Amino acid sequence: KQWYQRRVAITAGDGINATIFAYGQTSSGKTHTMMGNESDGGIIPRAIKDIFQYCADHADERSFLLRVSYMEIYNETITDLLNTDKREKLRVRENIRGEVYVKDLVEVLVTCEEDILSYLKSGESFRHFASTNMNERSSRSHTIFRLVVESTDKGSEQEQEGQARTVRVSQLNLVDLAGSERAKSTGAEGLRLKEGGHINTSLMVLSKVIKKLSEPGENNVIPFRESKLTRILQSSLGGNAKTSVICTMTPVALEETHSTLRFAKSAKLMKNKPKINEVMNDKAIISKYEKKIRNLERELAQKNQLETHIESRDIEIRALRGQLVGSVRTRDRSGECPSPSVKRRRETFFQGPQGLVASPRNLLKSRITDEGKTPKSDNLIARQLFALPATDGGAMEQEMAELRTGLSVKKKKVPTATLR
Repeated sequence: KQWYQRRVAITAGDGINATIFAYGQTSSGKTHTMMGNESDGGIIPRAIKDIFQYCADHADERSFLLRVSYMEIYNETITDLLNTDKREKLRVRENIRGEVYVKDLVEVLVTCEEDILSYLKSGESFRHFASTNMNERSSRSHTIFRLVVESTDKGSEQEQEGQARTVRVSQLNLVDLAGSERAKSTGAEGLRLKEGGHINTSLMVLSKVIKKLSEPGENNVIPFRESKLTRILQSSLGGNAKTSVICTMTPVALEETHSTLRFAKSAKLMKNKPKINEVMNDKAIISKYEKKIRNLERELAQKNQLETHIESRDIEIRALRGQLVGSVRTRDRSGECPSPSVKRRRETFFQGPQGLVASPRNLLKSRITDEGKTPKSDNLIARQLFALPATDGGAMEQEMAELRTGLSVKKKKVPTATLR
């Protein structure tokens, strides 16, 4: 009893999924282990009792809500044992979060232990049983009794009004498997033979899945979809759950006992990844998105501020470029038109406290260039010629002749004082 309370009740009450199932050959005591009898309850009645005891012990801290469902897998067909008015085939679906569920499965709200036991007894009356050579009351189907536990922190009255809180949701799966059997040993024929074939196939897939999960390797393909049983229990097999496997044996068949022990060895090597399942209510979701919106608005404001700073710097750069181009054009207009053979000096400027300032290197280059330029006499004479006023042709020729005569006389005269 202490083992069940520690491994099942506390686990499911804390928001962690849990699964218990019994595995073994036919007539080895699986159904008795799970259900028990009136004088000695099995795993399912004890687990239910421990769940309600856990809720009573933590009633001051948390609020609990319990729901139950009961399904049967008969010849690979899923039926609802609590919905007796509408016996239809149910289908397995998967939501956007990757969680597997049975569509249209009825979940009943319960408030006490007696309610759960009454629903359990009612569902057992619709389950398929039959008599074989090895078992007078042999289970011809697999059943899954599921208990969903939801809990929230109570807090004070002020915190309950308008306070965003999270809800812990966990599932407790109590599985009673049909036993593997040989047609030769059970003497099954007709419908019983067909039932045994479906039972053996689903148990073989379960053994294959657990063997794949127990073997190390990242590229293993797990065949969950080959059976309805493994598909429904997908999260319990190597997933988000704590799983306990009870293997039952009988000394009647030695080979089946060895097979059960090999299954137990593989199950011990299987590793699950349980975690606390928390679901946010509407207020918690709104609070989460409001916080996310505030963070995005803060990031957007920072981005806009950075873009504004970049735009202002671009405007300053364009203004400085305009001032630089204007200063170069002003210097070209104020000076003489340079000849094509003369290269323009490259000048540099930098930003000073009062605007653009010419680099001292420009002044040094300008000084060296200006001192090296000395106008030649031929250029001076040519300028004088072009600067003469425009007159008639005779006067022009006379002035040219006089200018030539004056130049020749100056060349012939030799100062006598200097020769002496």
